[in-house]
Amino acid sequence: MIFITKYALSTGIVKLEDHEYSVDDKGILTVINNGIARFYLKRDYALTEEDAIQQVNEMKRKRIDSLLRQIAKLENKPIKMK
Repeated sequence: MIFITKYALSTGIVKLEDHEYSVDDKGILTVINNGIARFYLKRDYALTEEDAIQQVNEMKRKRIDSLLRQIAKLENKPIKMK
């Protein structure tokens, strides 16, 4: 079973059970579904549910930090009149 975390913050973790897949020596995951191949980098999938949840929690933390930095920039930005 594979857990795709690439879009987890918008659509949730996708659990793939009945798909053919392989992982190459560089960590790239290839999933074959109905003859269509999809490729995922190591940061976009997990092989266990626990790892997937841990990855998504890290993604959430990084996104929150990014938003807080954006808010701080906006709060400190002066209003200009032309």
